[in-house]
This record gives sequence, C-alpha cells and structure tokens, in this order.
Amino acid sequence: MNQSPKTFYVTGGTLRRDAPSYVPRQADQDLHEGLRQGKFCYVLTSRQMGKSSLMVRTAARLREEGARVAILDLTRIGQNLTPEQWYDGLLGQLGEQLNLIEELEAFWLSHDRLGPLDRWMRAMREIVLPRHTSQLVIFVDEIDAVRSLPFSTDEFFAAIREFYNRRTEDPDLARLTFCLLGVATPSDLIRDTRTTPFNIGQRIELNDFTETEAAPLAEGLGGDETTATKLLRRILYWTGGHPYLTQRLCQATADNPAIKNAGGVDRLCEELFFTTRARERDDNLLFVRERMLRSEGDLAGLLDLYEQVRRDKRIRDDETNPLVSLLRLSGVTRVVEGLLYVRNRIYYRVFDREWVLANLPDAELQRQRAAYRRGAQRAGAIGTVIILILVGSSSFSFQQYRRAESLRYRAEAQRNLALQEGYTARMILANQAFESKKSIQVDELLNAYLPQPARPDIRGFEWYYLWRNFHQESAMLSGHTYAVHSVAFSPDGKTLASGSIDKTIKLWNLATEQPIATLSGHVYGVASVTFSPDSKTLASGSYDSTIKLWNLATRQAIATLSGHTAKINSVAFSPDGKTLASGSEDNTIKLWNVAAGQPIATLTGHTVAFSPDGKTLASGSLGQIKLWNVETRQVRLSHNSCGGRNILWPFAE
Repeated sequence: MNQSPKTFYVTGGTLRRDAPSYVPRQADQDLHEGLRQGKFCYVLTSRQMGKSSLMVRTAARLREEGARVAILDLTRIGQNLTPEQWYDGLLGQLGEQLNLIEELEAFWLSHDRLGPLDRWMRAMREIVLPRHTSQLVIFVDEIDAVRSLPFSTDEFFAAIREFYNRRTEDPDLARLTFCLLGVATPSDLIRDTRTTPFNIGQRIELNDFTETEAAPLAEGLGGDETTATKLLRRILYWTGGHPYLTQRLCQATADNPAIKNAGGVDRLCEELFFTTRARERDDNLLFVRERMLRSEGDLAGLLDLYEQVRRDKRIRDDETNPLVSLLRLSGVTRVVEGLLYVRNRIYYRVFDREWVLANLPDAELQRQRAAYRRGAQRAGAIGTVIILILVGSSSFSFQQYRRAESLRYRAEAQRNLALQEGYTARMILANQAFESKKSIQVDELLNAYLPQPARPDIRGFEWYYLWRNFHQESAMLSGHTYAVHSVAFSPDGKTLASGSIDKTIKLWNLATEQPIATLSGHVYGVASVTFSPDSKTLASGSYDSTIKLWNLATRQAIATLSGHTAKINSVAFSPDGKTLASGSEDNTIKLWNVAAGQPIATLTGHTVAFSPDGKTLASGSLGQIKLWNVETRQVRLSHNSCGGRNILWPFAE
C-alpha cells in the first residue's frame, strides 16, 4: 500500500484513465463491447455516478485498438446560440480532435445555402469519414445541455438515427457510431418516437459499486489489509457503493489514521453528511435536493412518491411515469429487481420524513395539517369521553373538565420529565461503564431503552453513539449484493439464514461467522425466511409471490408453494413443523401442508406467528391484530389499535 492517500482517491471531476481508485464495473465491459460492435449506446443517469470517467477510460481502450475517437462536450459550445452556431460548434470540436479544422471550416463556409443540420450531416459523410478509414466513435457528453437551447434539437437525434438506417445503403456509415452521456431520460431529449434513436440503441446501466468491485479501494486506506477491508465494508454500508460518496468517505477515512473501526467511520459520516452545515455544503447532497425540489413536475406528487419508496412500498420502475424518472435522475433512488429503493443509507437519513414535510408545497402541507387536526380532534373526543367516565358524573361542570384536563397534562409532563431525567442519568452511567469496560452493565443500560410497544422512544444521539461504539467489534456478515430483508436463527442456535433482494438466501455458521451455503432459485428478491422447529427445513417467501421449502442437508429446494398474488411478508412453521403459515401483501394468510406442499386454507390478514401449542395463529395488519383458531379457521379475537404494522425499512440498522 505505497500509494499516498492524498492522491489515491478522487472526490470530484473525471478520473484519469490510470487513476488507482478507478473502479471497473459491468458498464465498462458493456459500453466497450457495444461501441466496438458499432452499436449506438447511451448512458443516461444521475450526476456523480462516473459517466465521464467511464467515457475517458472507454475512449482510451478504443484508441488502443485502432479506432478514432472524438469527445464532444456540449457545455463548451454554449446555450444562447442559433442552430447554425450550434452545429458549427459541433464540427469545430470534431475538427480539433481529428486534425480537420481547415477542411471542415472550408466546407461549412462554402455550403451556406444548406440548412445547419444538412450541412453538418454532409460534412460528416463527405469530409470526416473519407479522411479516416478506421472506426470512428463520437462521444457526446453532457447531452442534457440541449434542453437549455433556444431551439429544438429533435432533428439532431433524428440525424443520428438516419446515419444508422442508411448503413445498408452506405457501407462507410457502418464505421460511424455515437455514444450519448448525460443526466436525462430519452423522453426528455426527444418526444417523437418515430424518429428517436433511443429505441434502436443500447442502454448502458451505470450501477453503484458492488463490494467485490470496490475491493481495490481498500488499498488507499492505509494500515493492514484486514483493518482496511473492514473499514471499506463499513464505508459501503453507508454509501451503498455510490461512486462519489464512496470516494469521499474513503478519502476522509484515509486522512484520519486514528480511525480503525466501524465506529470511527460512523462518526466521520455524521460529520461529512448529517450535520446541518454538511447538508448545505456537500455538492452531491445539494444536487439531489435541488434536482427534486426544482423539478418542473408535480412537487407534491414527487415527494409523496419518494415517501412511499422510503416506506418500502412496491413502486415499480416505470419509464412512462415522469415522477419515477425524476426520482431516478435525482439519484436518490436506484432500481433493484424492477422496484425503486432509496439509493443508500446516507440519502435515507438526510432526506427523511421531516425533510419531506418541510419541503411540501403549501397546499399539500395544509392538507396534511388539516388531516392531522381532524385526527387530533377525534382523539380529543375519545379522551374527553374517558375523562367523563373517570370522573363518574355525566353532569360535571366545564370548569371541572378543565381542571381534569390540566391535571392530566401536568401529570403527563411530570412523567415525561421523569423519563428524560432517568434516561439522562442512565446514559451517564452507561458512558462511565463503557469507559470502565463493564460490558454487562453497558449492555443492560442500553437495552433498557430499545423500542418497546406502547412506550415512547426517547433515545438521543448519545444512546446511538454508545451503542455503535459498544457494538463496533460485533460480527458483521457480508456477502449479499443488495439489501437484506429478513434474517432468522435456527432453533438449535447454530445457523443464521438471511434473505436478500439479490434473490439469494445465505446460511451462516454462527460459531465461525462464515457463510455455509447460498440458496438460489427465487425469481425476485427474498422478503422472509424461517426455520422449521427441527432445523432441517427452511421456508422462504419472495417478492415473486412464491414460497420455497429447502432441505438444509442437501441445500436444495424441495417444493415451491404458489397461490399468493403479491409479496410474501412473513412465513412461520407450526411447533410440530407440519403446517406453514404465510402472510402476503395480497391481504391473505395461507396455511400449507408442509409434507404435501399443498394449501389447506386461506385467511385474511398480514404478518403471522403460531402460539407455542400450535392451536392459535396471530396475524397483524395495519392497526389490527387477529387471533385465529387453527382447527376451525375462525377469528377468536380481533383487536384494533392506533398503531401500524412494523415496516422493515430497506436500510434499517
């Protein structure tokens, strides 16, 4: 590790081709192969994803293979132009890079009777192609700049399509290919589907770094290889592999030799991205924010859609939906198995529920506040009835009611004050115990404030700080390539199963903290897993609405249970292992005969769990819990509450 951390990472701008921190991705191979084969390619994605670095590296590879390459930067040409000036600017950049300045200028001036587009196309066919007999690849960078021009550029994209369509008539055109790069969708650039080149081109997906792809970045972190690998793993935990965020957090970690563990990375992340000042200064966070808030679309609708994504709603990647396109181009979301997810934990925390509410347009904010007031009024009415009953008189005076209300509020305030004072005192004790290395005492004090039903969560920064430091040496099991949505311990306590959006289930040996096996077979991501009571069978529920039963001795799927029509939220074995219950987003529960692999009954509900004797099944849905008699399949008890179901956030800690 002899590379200086000061020069290893690049936290802004284009990486040179030999940059040690350049991370090759699948897009590198896809773009190189596509252009080498003469395909029209386009890379349209959010900012700071590495588009320009990908372009520079691919251009260098093509030149080494004998191709002529030109890179046209549309921001160099300007915006307040006439069509003639703009097309002349394109030719000017081509001439500079292909040593054809004088010839192209002479051609342009001698054909002024032609329109700008026709003149540009004829210059390409009559001057540029005849002078170069090898393959010619033209990269057009910052293609979204055409949206700011005072004239339509639809004909420019139609011309690219025309070059491709005429290859059969003009073989020389087979040597000419284009690659467009920018922050836009195809529909942003050209509306006419009859002349768009995007339906004949190859889209290059530029995804975030996977853990395997990002592994070389550990070299710049300094120290021993094991520590550097652990630090990089924690960095990716926060950034999700986002190129800019990963390079920035790596650079900050490398600049601080005192950081040796996950807790140090967490503190750095807090300073770099989560403070008020950081949120107003970081270029990437500012771009994401401005792209969302300054969009031309329906802001209330956009923020509502984003909030649904944050709540793990199944929002599909629909290119025909302009709000989905805006979310993708802002960079705040990414697509996994055709569904939208918040891109990483940094975005999830910065652009939180409070941020959404603070930026709603006034009309939408007023609507939500009115809804809140109506709910508060209903709650107040219920509270009033309760107070009347407690007083024991249907005719007590308004003054007595006011006094009762005052006493209730005062008691509640005193209770909250006592809770806060008790919390503060215990956090001081926890910090002292932590410094004295009294692990059992620290664990007891912190666990006392873990969220509990019907109890307010009063944890502050100090609790999270102590929790992270106390658990920083805890085992971290890594291997999945996307978010893990479900984990389950085997009844014998020897194995952990984890189900992920990457469509796999991993089995882990808890003694060695090493993977045992990877189970593959689901078409979409895995949303729920559970072990049978004898630890011999595993059930997994998927986003594809199927359930698979796995023989853990052979690691093979022994049955696929079909019948639900939506994501399987939860699965549970009965204590005797003969029956499996599954809860789905289709608002049903199904009971299955495990041996036969056949459904027994269909109930109505959501998340499921069996009682120890196997005679009762509990199901939870939004604000409601039901207890079912398994034999009769009838509801024994239904309880409504003001709470909602627990949502497993894609980036919950």
